[in-house]
Amino acid sequence: MQRPWWLLNTFHRPYQNGSWPLNRIHMVVLVGALLAVAFWMALILRPDDGRGRIEVGRPSPISIQAERSVSFVSDLLTEQARATAENSPENIVYRTDQNLLIEQQDQLNDMLRTISNIRNDPSLNSVEKREELVNLPTSSVIISDTLADAILNLNDSVWSTVQRQTRLLFTQALDAYDAEIDDAALRELRTEQLPRWVAGLPQLQRDLVLLLTNSFLRVNHVLDEEATERQKLAAREAVTPVVVDVQAGESIVRVGEIVTPRTIEILEATDTLPDQLSMFNTLGLGIIAAMLSFTTILHISFYHREIAAHPRQLLVIVGLLIITALAGRLLFSSWEAPSTFHSRRVAGNHHVFNSQ
Repeated sequence: MQRPWWLLNTFHRPYQNGSWPLNRIHMVVLVGALLAVAFWMALILRPDDGRGRIEVGRPSPISIQAERSVSFVSDLLTEQARATAENSPENIVYRTDQNLLIEQQDQLNDMLRTISNIRNDPSLNSVEKREELVNLPTSSVIISDTLADAILNLNDSVWSTVQRQTRLLFTQALDAYDAEIDDAALRELRTEQLPRWVAGLPQLQRDLVLLLTNSFLRVNHVLDEEATERQKLAAREAVTPVVVDVQAGESIVRVGEIVTPRTIEILEATDTLPDQLSMFNTLGLGIIAAMLSFTTILHISFYHREIAAHPRQLLVIVGLLIITALAGRLLFSSWEAPSTFHSRRVAGNHHVFNSQ
């Protein structure tokens, strides 16, 4: 198969009548590069349509109205509705152990009776009584030597008051929260309510009552994480998609208004979002421009050798192609339908080459 002319004798062969210092392959590369840049500019060039650039979080440079009536499912509003339903307090599920506080109350009463028995045991001296109190088998309260001495030094009347007030305070704490005490309730009881309820007692009695009551209060109302997750998921799935109706002529965004994600969503749904090129789009269009340039150079090389043999004619033809491509981009909305650019370019080539 005969090799293309432009691959033969390409180096160090001067052009006649033009005194061109470049050899043929250099000329082909140069022309191809110029043509590729021109096609690329024709693809990415955006004539000023008065719309400006719309960016989320920035003021809109223009006012845009809906060009047609549209009904669409708003992913943004649907997700917001689902998030609201999911985070509703009604979805929080707690697990309550009613027996826990009853058991704690029984243990409190048992300990108070045990202390009374130790105090009233005539077979024990003061040292032995103190040892018995310190070694009480309970994990709820730890009685130190100092605390044991304080309990033993109380007279019977005062100790009876301490017992009665402790039982009363524990019951009052349960009633205040309907026997459902969570972390917040327990913290509020210990820091605010219990001290206020026994504020009228003498200091020593008040301290003993608070110590004994706080030692046996427990959290019995806890979050059921698995049930809560199931409830949240059910609430989320129960939300139906949100449909948005946009009427023709309806204002979507005005000049100076902050653009929100919902604004972008409506602009996209109504096909009124000004086109904006990303780096990825720009590079992709550059590849397309290079392919168009390559096919054009091949066409000239194989079917119009007489043009390619004369650099001036070649540059004139390529210049016409460049002007045609850029002018066509300004006159036609190729950006709205970029796939039509190639067919228009081919039609332009056909007209140029067949009219020579």
